[in-house]
Amino acid sequence: MSVRAGQGIRIRPEDRLMVDGQRPAILRLRDVLVTIGLSRPTLYRMVRAGTFPPQVRLGAASVGWLRTEVEQWIADRAEAR
Repeated sequence: MSVRAGQGIRIRPEDRLMVDGQRPAILRLRDVLVTIGLSRPTLYRMVRAGTFPPQVRLGAASVGWLRTEVEQWIADRAEAR
């Protein structure tokens, strides 16, 4: 999925905050880096290249990633091996 600056990202119902003990629906940078095991520069390089899901703006100075998109990216990588 490629999103250009200025385009909105719809948050699907399954990406809303989970209350049943699962991880939050939106992962912050630190959580994404730990989950995927890559460095911050590599992550942002992949976002720019369109090979990793784009971040969602949470506020004026904060972003996060949809948990379902990060998990799907991991599953896609595992299938491609």
